Amino acid sequence: MTELVAGLVAVAAFARSAQFLLHTWLPYTMGGPTPVSALMHAGIVNAGGFLINRFAPVFVHTEGVLPWVFIVGLVTALIGSTLMLTQNDIKKSLGYSTMGQMGFMIMECGVGAFSLAIFHLISHGLFKGTLFLGAGGVINAARKDDGVPKDELYTFVVEKRPARVRRPWMLMAAITLAVPVTILVLAHSLVAGDYFQEQGAVVLLFFGWVTGAQLIFATYRMRSQNLWRLVTLSIFSFAVVVLGYTLIAHAFELFLYPDAAFRGQLYAAANIDVLRFEIFVVVLTGLIVLGWVLTYYAEQNGNRRSEHPGRVWLTFYTLVSREFYLTDLFTRFARGLLAAATRLNVWLRWV
Repeated sequence: MTELVAGLVAVAAFARSAQFLLHTWLPYTMGGPTPVSALMHAGIVNAGGFLINRFAPVFVHTEGVLPWVFIVGLVTALIGSTLMLTQNDIKKSLGYSTMGQMGFMIMECGVGAFSLAIFHLISHGLFKGTLFLGAGGVINAARKDDGVPKDELYTFVVEKRPARVRRPWMLMAAITLAVPVTILVLAHSLVAGDYFQEQGAVVLLFFGWVTGAQLIFATYRMRSQNLWRLVTLSIFSFAVVVLGYTLIAHAFELFLYPDAAFRGQLYAAANIDVLRFEIFVVVLTGLIVLGWVLTYYAEQNGNRRSEHPGRVWLTFYTLVSREFYLTDLFTRFARGLLAAATRLNVWLRWV
């Protein structure tokens, strides 16, 4: 009975925070004024994480609910972030960005980091509201600059962009993989010595690791006369953000859930079988390391996708650009339901 109650609460949170398959209402409510959109994406959708936190005592007594919450949040975060990249409407793009952020917030609840989800929804409300209120300025700037890439002569004479600085790709790959995880481990060691004994903490560290690696790789691809200076500044910025985020999140945890035993029960309710979790960590680590090594190798050797992408890539892009055809499917289902209701209404008149 407790699992049923917790599952229903989780479904209610999914609907409010626009999780996958229940998300279509969010990106299609962008027709209102921008301040209304800012209010919606900075407040209303955050109710899902708040709801799960309010029912934390219920989730403590469950065993298999929080892992499913984590899976739903993970799928939503990936799909929302992917759909955001293919939108040509800035407000709709921000809407799918909100969907991805809400997926990450639900995923934090799924690993037992309930207080971290509260901190996430507060910070998300601040920066997403700012993004929506600044959308008009972005549109105005886009009208002045069409964004069409200029030819090489224009780039050389007018923009004077510096030449791409090449560094040993193996060295940069090692920095990309080692530096973020070192910063994350040191920062979290300052707040709790047993932090790494929790499965949820390890999962969140993986996402922080990927984010830091992506930051360094993006810096590596930028054109700069002094690449090492740019990389150092990026690493320093990442360290400041991680340290501040860790300390504030730990303070939130102590404030919202001061009982250490209750916090331990939350993390325990989100745990899965130890053997499966260790296999998952080993496989995921290997894939991440291999992926970044291959990425740097391809970047160093100048391997680029051809100007004529393959059929698989075009099919995938079509699928994403059409939003996985979910809107068409829901529309067809709604029309069929209305047609069936109409026939039933006509039939009942003759009964």
